[in-house]
Amino acid sequence: MTDQPREQPDAEQADEYVDLTPDGDEPTFADGEVEAEELLDKLDLGSPDDDAPAAQGKQSEELVKLQEERDAFEDKFLRAQADYQNYVRRSSRELETMRQQRVVEIARALTTVLDHFDRALEVDPEQSSAGEVLDGVASIRDEMLKALSAFGLQRVVVEPGEEFDPNRHDALMHQPHDDIDAGHVIQTFLPGYYVNDLPVRPAQVSVAQ
Repeated sequence: MTDQPREQPDAEQADEYVDLTPDGDEPTFADGEVEAEELLDKLDLGSPDDDAPAAQGKQSEELVKLQEERDAFEDKFLRAQADYQNYVRRSSRELETMRQQRVVEIARALTTVLDHFDRALEVDPEQSSAGEVLDGVASIRDEMLKALSAFGLQRVVVEPGEEFDPNRHDALMHQPHDDIDAGHVIQTFLPGYYVNDLPVRPAQVSVAQ
């Protein structure tokens, strides 16, 4: 294959083309490599292979630290949970013990009343009058009230003519009455009982209408 002769620019093209590069200053491939190296030196990007181990080591240290903190918080949580469960169980046992002690105290107070009943049953009815029996029953009743009053029990008897209080009285019936105004107690069927101002049973009464 023969070389084709290069086309020579015509006169007009030759006149338009002007080479402004000074003689001897034409850029070469070697010049481009030098400029690229100088640019890299200025940026100082460093070698990724050199920084990778340091970065990985730092991340490993942070991960170990986070795991240690997690283990510490988990240990504190488990200890707190165990302490709370122990507190609940201990409190339940203490409350149950206090309740049983209170029951024992009430039972101990009532044993005296039971002793009075036993002695009353030993009495020969042929040698006792009805009045003596009633006096004995009243004495036992008073002894029981005394024993229970030590635990806050109060006996409330409503007098006739006292104003009806739905918070303290239970109206079993309403009936007209000539001497007592409407809305007032006529008669008390059963007394009321309170323990430290808490109602055990309201007094059962009849009320005038």
